[in-house]
Amino acid sequence: MSEIEQPEKDPAPAAVRAARGVAIGCGVIVAVPLLIVLGVIVTFGAQQATAEDYPTTAPEQAAEALTAESQELYRTTRFDLTLPPGVEDLGVSTENTLSADYCYPDGLESLADESVDGAYSLHHSWGVPDVPKDRALPALRRLRDRLKADGWNITDYGRNAPATEWELRATKDDRRTSFSWRPEYGYFDGGIGTACAYDPAWKEGDFGVPGEDLTPPELRPAH
Repeated sequence: MSEIEQPEKDPAPAAVRAARGVAIGCGVIVAVPLLIVLGVIVTFGAQQATAEDYPTTAPEQAAEALTAESQELYRTTRFDLTLPPGVEDLGVSTENTLSADYCYPDGLESLADESVDGAYSLHHSWGVPDVPKDRALPALRRLRDRLKADGWNITDYGRNAPATEWELRATKDDRRTSFSWRPEYGYFDGGIGTACAYDPAWKEGDFGVPGEDLTPPELRPAH
């Protein structure tokens, strides 16, 4: 009785299975980045549709509160000069200026580099020339102690090596303040800013940043 010949196995099914496996793997590799991109797009759209959580404060009201706070900090230095509004020669003459800036969203929206409509922040800057070391460093120490007592977080204090500048920097919530003294020039400057806020008077089509035309009052010494 003759043996029944077994048919040879067709290699095609194995090849097909392998090809299918490769195709599935490639599909997964392609699909994952697409899902990530889709997720980013959805998140970006959701963030754009959600207004930033800023308070609503008129620029004039914010400027009044900011310059009053800055006045108290200036008095803490115990400097003798009265600082009129404005500046003639930045870093040389006295300075007492108020500036406004646009606000930009956090998160993925920041990639678009587009400011938030109707939002602004203010910054008050002042400077005093001809301040000797024996007055500048005690002023920085008093400012540091005052800020700590008022709940600010001191992020930098001391000499900024390898430069010769002495600095004091602090943060509080979304706000920042800084002071510095440059011994080579004898110039002492300081500044403090507000957090972002919406201008209640802003309307669609308004041009410029709210509060950009405001002028600070003069800063007066403690005595």
